[in-house]
Amino acid sequence: MLASEPDHPILPAGFAVDIDHVDGEQALILVSGEMDLYAAPFVEERVAEARAAGARQVMLDLSAVTFMDSSGLGVLVNQLKEFRALGGDLTLRAPSPQTRKVLEITGLDRTIPIVP
Repeated sequence: MLASEPDHPILPAGFAVDIDHVDGEQALILVSGEMDLYAAPFVEERVAEARAAGARQVMLDLSAVTFMDSSGLGVLVNQLKEFRALGGDLTLRAPSPQTRKVLEITGLDRTIPIVP
């Protein structure tokens, strides 16, 4: 059972993270809901799964993220370091307005590539 399935006993209510696809060395991961202390480890787990499947370029779609705290930011920074150490990269796609504001305040919008 995937952690993003609605009947998962541990998954925070209203939160989902799914590997949309892994195509060669590229992967797309969709995240929705609050990316906080409780949910951030699920994101990290999915990104690690994509990396284990051979992905070196991972895009996180954050368009449906409604809130992100320092735990979510920590996952982004840690995963960015992991991928860059492997010669890969982490990209963010279409962060929600709330998420974009957090990225701008912290300066991560200048460190992690963001695409529309």
